[in-house]
Amino acid sequence: MPKVSILIPTHLRMEIASLMRTTPNLKPMDFEVCVLGQPPVTHRFLEQQKVHRHIIVPVPKVKNLIEMVQWYAYLMSMGSDCEYYLIVDHDHRFKEAKDGKPSSGQYYQECIDYMDANPDVGVFLTKSYFGGAAWKYEIKKNPENGLVNINTGMFLRNVPEFVLTEEEKSFVGTLVESLLAYKMMALGYKLAKRYYCPTRYTRNKRLYSGLPTYSRTVLLANIQGYIRRIYNDPEWDHESRKYPRGLKR
Repeated sequence: MPKVSILIPTHLRMEIASLMRTTPNLKPMDFEVCVLGQPPVTHRFLEQQKVHRHIIVPVPKVKNLIEMVQWYAYLMSMGSDCEYYLIVDHDHRFKEAKDGKPSSGQYYQECIDYMDANPDVGVFLTKSYFGGAAWKYEIKKNPENGLVNINTGMFLRNVPEFVLTEEEKSFVGTLVESLLAYKMMALGYKLAKRYYCPTRYTRNKRLYSGLPTYSRTVLLANIQGYIRRIYNDPEWDHESRKYPRGLKR
């Protein structure tokens, strides 16, 4: 049983192939890679990339209205025997140790060790260098900044009480990481954050026509509107960098 299940949704063959080539840099972490693919990604292709577990889902009926919460529900089900989930994007590249700095695997292992030693932490955000120079490698529990994003990876503790509802799984569009993190915190767990993660990501806009929409209308009708409602914060916005008002920390 691996300690960490890495969860990755993708519709781009070249991206997942490039990511898998960098997984040797994840040592010494005990992990498996779980991929949810959308055509043209196929089971055969993922087997060739040595992906440990995978599922293929159909292309959405309406372009860019992707049921990302349902996708993560599938991925969590695949990796349900782990202790932690690590959510990354298909354009992430795990880096080797260099110039005295840790590899992605060494960095992530330190995050795992911290969560092992702090069972009250249910969410751990890893961030790139930019904007976190003052923190360096320090880990902050329950930071004031409530912005949640995957950035260079987000850990979630695998606990039985964390169950996505049918309503949540029906949502389309973005802000899935906010939904997952705040839901974990609503169960009484803390959020921790650390900068200086060596993992990098590439963004080729030409390739990203299949990404879920950032339409304000869609966000309000789905995850943003839901977060505002259940946490009693009608003004909450991801860009405000604040926790929802009704979320107990």
